[in-house]
Amino acid sequence: MSRPLIVPAATPYAEALLLSGEKSVENDMIKIVEILDEIEPLEDYFTSPKVDAITKKNFTKKIFEKQISNFSLNFLLLLIDRRRINILPDIIEKYLELRNNECNEVTFEITSVVPLNIEQETNLITALKKLSSASDVKLTVTQDSTILGGLLVKNGSQFIDLSINGELRSISNYLGSTFEF
Repeated sequence: MSRPLIVPAATPYAEALLLSGEKSVENDMIKIVEILDEIEPLEDYFTSPKVDAITKKNFTKKIFEKQISNFSLNFLLLLIDRRRINILPDIIEKYLELRNNECNEVTFEITSVVPLNIEQETNLITALKKLSSASDVKLTVTQDSTILGGLLVKNGSQFIDLSINGELRSISNYLGSTFEF
């Protein structure tokens, strides 16, 4: 759900969620993201001006009432009332960013060709703690054979390409040719 820019209007809502002190909010927001990713047309439904607020609220209750807390459900209904449901992904992204900053926790997205073993993950976490000055580092590891080897490390807008594919592209650019693989 990574977006190039977070809508400025998302920040006050994200801050309000953070200041609420509700224990279940973080898990609820992650669950909402999973549901939005799983049911792709759902985000389009929420942003559609053709669907009135009452219908959206009833639909939202049916989908989420047994999966998230009442507090988070009421938050979604409030967004519908205020016609801000269209920025829900931005609000969640900003909330999670603020929550991680508050906890001095950083999440890195790692892409590798093969799964990392425990020792590799531990070494990577240690290196990323030094790099980010965070007290806690979490990894989200995915596999992609197109990078040929090495790693891609991403945190928000920061991106480190340590892949073989990236090195070949770099060498190709240096030599003045175009590398396509």
